[in-house]
Amino acid sequence: MNTEEAGPPRRQAPDSRKPSDSDLRYEMPFCLERLSDGAWLALNRNYKPLGCRERKRVEYEAHPARQRLDGLTLDVARLVSYNPVGNDIPSTVYLHDAVTRLRNSPEHLRSYLEALDLLVEIGLVLPKTRPDPEPEPDPEPDPFPGLMRNAARKRPRSRWPVRRTSRKERF
Repeated sequence: MNTEEAGPPRRQAPDSRKPSDSDLRYEMPFCLERLSDGAWLALNRNYKPLGCRERKRVEYEAHPARQRLDGLTLDVARLVSYNPVGNDIPSTVYLHDAVTRLRNSPEHLRSYLEALDLLVEIGLVLPKTRPDPEPEPDPEPDPFPGLMRNAARKRPRSRWPVRRTSRKERF
């Protein structure tokens, strides 16, 4: 008997799965923000530093992921920016449109990856690994194991009987 036809296909391990859109939202650069000291900070679609999933406010000026990008000139900004760039380097350089899902548009994805390649060439350092998630706190032991499960099973019945009718009888 062939073992490949024996059962349903096996699920892939979680490590080998493709990143979802929500993963890409946190880990891929959406824009570069220029700070007051001339450094740049790569931000995700939630305007947080890459990999940051917290909802609380982040101080850009003190964040350790700030980088000096001396190669980010006006010409490079015009090449990588999704929005048109005038005569000065903008304080925020957007790498793609906020509305378009890159996975659904091969043209947008190609131009986004070309922009990322150019930024990496001029010195942008992207995080290589995903930050480790915070460990889950140990749940408190249930003082009454099974109590809720048994309570759900022993629900009181309604005092009023429900008459079940077929669809034909209702109309």
